[in-house]
Amino acid sequence: MKISLFTTLVLTTVTLILLTSSPVHRDNARVVAVGIGSQQQSPLISQIATRSVSEGQEQPANERRILSLAHASGCDFPTPRSKNEQRNRQEKSSSEPIDLELATKYFRQAKSIFEKDGGKFWGKKLTGPMIFVDPRSRRAVANQQDKNGTLKKTGDVFVGAIPTQQMVANTSVEWSGTRWTMLLWPLPNDNDERSVLLAHEAWHRIQNELGFPSTGASNAHLDTFDGRYWLQLEWRALASALEKNDQAAIKQAVTDALAFRKFRYQKFNQAKSQERLLELHEGLAEYTGVRIGLSRQKAKSRTIGVLKNRPKRLKTFVRSFAYLSGPAYGLLLDRAKPDWRSQLNSKSDLTELLQTALRIEIDRDLKRFVDRRSQVYGGQSLLQAEKQRQQKRDKLTADYTRRFVSGQTVTLPLAKMRMSFNPNELFPLKKHGTVYPTITLSDSWGVLKTKTGALISSDFRKVVVELPASAKGKDKQPALDNECWVLKLNSGWHIEKSKNGYIAVKK
Repeated sequence: MKISLFTTLVLTTVTLILLTSSPVHRDNARVVAVGIGSQQQSPLISQIATRSVSEGQEQPANERRILSLAHASGCDFPTPRSKNEQRNRQEKSSSEPIDLELATKYFRQAKSIFEKDGGKFWGKKLTGPMIFVDPRSRRAVANQQDKNGTLKKTGDVFVGAIPTQQMVANTSVEWSGTRWTMLLWPLPNDNDERSVLLAHEAWHRIQNELGFPSTGASNAHLDTFDGRYWLQLEWRALASALEKNDQAAIKQAVTDALAFRKFRYQKFNQAKSQERLLELHEGLAEYTGVRIGLSRQKAKSRTIGVLKNRPKRLKTFVRSFAYLSGPAYGLLLDRAKPDWRSQLNSKSDLTELLQTALRIEIDRDLKRFVDRRSQVYGGQSLLQAEKQRQQKRDKLTADYTRRFVSGQTVTLPLAKMRMSFNPNELFPLKKHGTVYPTITLSDSWGVLKTKTGALISSDFRKVVVELPASAKGKDKQPALDNECWVLKLNSGWHIEKSKNGYIAVKK
């Protein structure tokens, strides 16, 4: 993990931020905060799983928003006011961004969940330092004192502020001498979804101790036509397996799911290793959230709903697939081999464990098998939908290539990168890297906030933004605040002319 800059994506804090505005349904974007390269940062990616079920399902849709770019939504406080009045009250209040009474209630909820488990689930207690942060004001409320004494006791909680240089997100983070489970305020209004979130993030805080190091596996193949098609068929088969009670029917559905996955692996060389890594990272985190945060029946019904409905809303599966697959394989393993967690390690593969537990043999004529079984799960209609999507993607590829590759650009080097982005919007741009349509990024040179996207190279050595015509300055210096992006340079850095536009250089 220390061969190149890319492999040093033993990133510090990757997380998805959960912001909800209603106890019923909300359709938000997921968020990731990432840091790499800094010697002062922890080598931990703590990336929260997505939690959502589509409209009409029993569970609410609780997904993520970009932490640095989105505005935090109001939280419904327990007062006689209407929901709109409650929401307006929080949005307009700068003096009390976090309701201390509500925060105390949530800390007690987490404590109750974790103490009920008592460390039995993973052999280590999830109880520990937890802190809620309002992303606008950066005000923080914690369940205990930080080691450096920055937070001050107020009632049953500890209150203070997070410094601007500290990235805030749903994550496991080292701050003020303490390793925290950090969560963005407001938390989900729905009690069950909040329970899942609390347990999910608490697992990230102890995952390294459990022997499951974080990973930045890209899984770009899941944004291709074949990757998406066979993944969605796998999810449909997993949902079917969870719905069944008959053992033979369960085995058949699991066989189908594993066959669809194996066929996908044959098309992409790195697919197996990359998918396995993210499933042991985010997959296990979300599985933990579901199993510890909910009853068994609720965990099952929620997982089925997510598998059936969330794919329709996700723009990409590149970083979000494990949030669906992880709980599904975990619940099926609970049924097939109850002691499977005690045998799990960083080299394990959830799919192989399930295949062994159910004694499944995959048909040797794999193509014939998957072609036939795909029709059971609506393969033909899915095929047409994915073809239409691919046509739109081809047009977008041409547009992004023009903007970030062949056109005039501004290039910034990456060495100690920290960023927040929406993983549901990531767009792999072939050999050039990945386009992040919405992103906030900081490094030694300063802070970049994009309004129309940025391209990060495949080796994570540079970020490129387009140079709009209006930003071309007369003195050969581009406007650093324009309709496409805002760049705040640190002292000692400047922008100078290059072959394809401009580049950031240290004086």
